[in-house]
Amino acid sequence: MVGQLWQSCPVGGTVFIGGGGSAADEGLLWDELFALGGRVVCWPFAQRDRDAQASVHEWLTGELAGRGDYEVDTWIDVPDSAIAGLSSAQVLFIPGGNTFALLDFLRARGWLGPVGEFVAGGGLLYGGSAGAILCGADIAVAALLDEDVAGTSDTRALDLLAGAVVYPHFTAADTPVLEQWVRTHDEPVLAIPERGGLIFRDGVFRETGPERVEVFPSGAIEVAAAAR
Repeated sequence: MVGQLWQSCPVGGTVFIGGGGSAADEGLLWDELFALGGRVVCWPFAQRDRDAQASVHEWLTGELAGRGDYEVDTWIDVPDSAIAGLSSAQVLFIPGGNTFALLDFLRARGWLGPVGEFVAGGGLLYGGSAGAILCGADIAVAALLDEDVAGTSDTRALDLLAGAVVYPHFTAADTPVLEQWVRTHDEPVLAIPERGGLIFRDGVFRETGPERVEVFPSGAIEVAAAAR
């Protein structure tokens, strides 16, 4: 609840939260996420247009070209049964777009549970912008950033961050809005700047920098500082 210190819930894998900036902005986070090669499954479902989804694949493939030996498997027009192939991935990469469209897509296919299973089984999950919000307890805070294009009545999300919600693209100008938000909602907020990142591993939150992660209300969640 607001005002209490949230205790982190351990998971088998690791959750990487990006603030929604460019790959360079999130470079320190990506350095840890992509420390080893392997299969990356990309879910561009926050983009509602097929061409935009294809562009996400081109962008991610290009950004990873200099980082090692990665197979980028971007899911576009896949059947619901494709979820069985998630277990063989090293990284599940969920980038930005419209958060409400993203949640609607995954809930309609019953894919929220398998994401939790993937992380619990040791997988690495990246969420950036809309994907970052999805990793939290619910996406109601996305109404501050996105239009609800899906007519969402149930905003519950992955809840992989010890009951917190995520606000990406954070700047100091957002502080009064988020202070007001936590006064009327029963969840603490992790506010991630575009040039920042957050890692949740073994029950511990740790920021990657270079910009600081803010917590609303202050002190509700312990976040370890980036190694300097």
